[in-house]
Amino acid sequence: MTYVPDRNHIPPDTAEKIRARLRERMNQKLAEMDEYELSILDKSEKDFRDFIADLFKSIAAIFGYTVGVVIGTTSEIVDGVKSGWESGYKTGRRKRDT
Repeated sequence: MTYVPDRNHIPPDTAEKIRARLRERMNQKLAEMDEYELSILDKSEKDFRDFIADLFKSIAAIFGYTVGVVIGTTSEIVDGVKSGWESGYKTGRRKRDT
């Protein structure tokens, strides 16, 4: 190594080597950052797809529950009307047969 009093006295060939090394290190860091950003992007897309899938699954579950409640209530009403009708019919037929 040669001593130089400040950066203005660095020999041109040494300064160019230093610049080349710095450029190479910067390019390596940029490549690492690109890979890291791509991995973050891939993870974000996967997480978003999983979120959307879970969202639609939840919506389908709520819709299924709502339809099930409506059908169950309607079925109970129909069963009640049917048993009431049969009971009333039987009661009415007994009175006429007597």
